[in-house]
Amino acid sequence: MINKIKGLLAYKGLNLYLIIVNIIVALVGVILALSLDGGQMKINDNSKTLIYVFGIIGLVIDLASLFIKFNVVKNILPLVSTLMYAIALGRSLNLVAYPIADIMTNVNWFGGSFGIYFTFFIFFLVTTVISVINCFLNKKEA
Repeated sequence: MINKIKGLLAYKGLNLYLIIVNIIVALVGVILALSLDGGQMKINDNSKTLIYVFGIIGLVIDLASLFIKFNVVKNILPLVSTLMYAIALGRSLNLVAYPIADIMTNVNWFGGSFGIYFTFFIFFLVTTVISVINCFLNKKEA
């Protein structure tokens, strides 16, 4: 295992650093989605559950892409993790829309915390953007 990590760190391309940053941001986003209560939202469609499920799947795929050496798989895994993060981003956008509607109408109809749901949205927006950038970078080994 130590040799794998040393071999991983021997490759010092931009892809490695972006994947590591993406893993850290996604891990923080998933932990926040699991631990923070978004307030009493009157519409319960399990969007919060889907946020952390797809965030964890994207996180695991990013971790797997660090250790897999097959070129075909290394080219496909960033696309799959981008898809998982994009689904988590879409579900968090769905959650942030309800408190925005309450703020715009000045009526607390839907409920929920704008700050918490907007935080989920920002975390998964960053992971999705980094993952999209990573899809277009060259995957050369050092």
